[in-house]
Amino acid sequence: MIEDVGFKDGQTEAMASVVLFDNDEMDGERYFNVSISSVVGSVSGIKRTTTVYINDDDTGYSENKPFKLPTEIGVSKVLEAEHFDLIPVETDKYVRIENDDNCSNGQKVNWFEEGNAIKVNYYAEHAGTYTVTARYASGRKEGVNNPNRFNWSGENIISGTKDVYGTGGSTFYEVKFDIEITKPGAGELIFTADNYASPVIDKFDIEAKELIIETNIDKTALKIALDLANAITDEDLANVVPVVVNEFKQARDQANEVYNDASATQEQVNNAFDRLASIMQKLEFFKGDKTVLKAFIDKVSGLEAAKYTEATWTPFNEALTAATSVYEDENAMQEEVNNAYNELVTTFLKLRLIPDKSLLEDLINQANGLNSANYTKATFDGLTKALNEAKAVFNNPNATQVEVDNAKAELEKAMANLQTVKASVSVKTGDESLVGMFTGIALLSVAGYALLRRKED
Repeated sequence: MIEDVGFKDGQTEAMASVVLFDNDEMDGERYFNVSISSVVGSVSGIKRTTTVYINDDDTGYSENKPFKLPTEIGVSKVLEAEHFDLIPVETDKYVRIENDDNCSNGQKVNWFEEGNAIKVNYYAEHAGTYTVTARYASGRKEGVNNPNRFNWSGENIISGTKDVYGTGGSTFYEVKFDIEITKPGAGELIFTADNYASPVIDKFDIEAKELIIETNIDKTALKIALDLANAITDEDLANVVPVVVNEFKQARDQANEVYNDASATQEQVNNAFDRLASIMQKLEFFKGDKTVLKAFIDKVSGLEAAKYTEATWTPFNEALTAATSVYEDENAMQEEVNNAYNELVTTFLKLRLIPDKSLLEDLINQANGLNSANYTKATFDGLTKALNEAKAVFNNPNATQVEVDNAKAELEKAMANLQTVKASVSVKTGDESLVGMFTGIALLSVAGYALLRRKED
């Protein structure tokens, strides 16, 4: 900031303005220095340089101002416990915020007894695993099987628990646990006290451990479908039954929302396209002139065959070739134009992206490396069945993403259900020492039997 401040005759004070900006990426107090320079025609009554401190905003988080989780692996952010919303029970053992000079921000959450809860609104740019380092105090000594407990859950969060111990008093400890965020976007993180009660909580340091970053989201087909859908007016829909009109408008709105959402996953894009494509096939709005046919040909001509399943690409490509031929035929009748346009649009709307089979392939390779001799027959038979089905899906060029994901889930389940056989002594092929030992035992048995017969005789 550079600002000239003037004084009138007799004036002893003047004000200079400083503009501050809220920074969600930084926590704690901040400061800046102000210097007074080039004093002309007067005497300054304060130091030429002074420091201005900015206190951290102690207000909690909300839906409109959520706590933002780290966006890069290894980056940590502080979430003070007193910034959670308290959900107390209606007894004298209600959760509360208390002052404590031993805490990072001078406050702590105490009396976190059974039935109480605390929650915070958060925003995760990426789904993934976040490591939480909780600073807490507890009077439950380890070894007596009576811990305090962290219980977490919430929107788009996999629930979990972590038992903790302490020595009481004002001693604070740290414990680490991982929280799984299943979906990017807004959500709620909730800690709930059960019959073990939660410890006294100072703060949480949250670090991004593993982030699921969706890349190369293909919205090409959705964009083309939206170009068609957004061009449809209420006048075009005048003769369509209301139930179809309502579903079409809802599907179109959802598709526009997904298309404009930078954090949308490929699954969300595909689902929005499928819904819009399905209802568009029920609309009788197609115009049969060549202008519309040419416009649609131009839109879809740039699609790449490598991105789509062969079963859906082949009829689409044939329809595109036929439509191009009709467009170039100056003697084509209107009915031919209409048929070519309808066929091209129908096959386009049926296009399906080639699913990602990399995880299924890795799992198949793992299963192929297992030895049946190490597992019970019943559980290995179950694995064999799931493995054969997974291979069939993997080798099917027209398999959908849903089929791939289901095959992977079944194979994972079969591998998890494998039961190992109990260890037993066995002679391995080529183990001559054991063979010699058994041969020696056999000879001794024969000799002993012969000696016994002589004595009897």
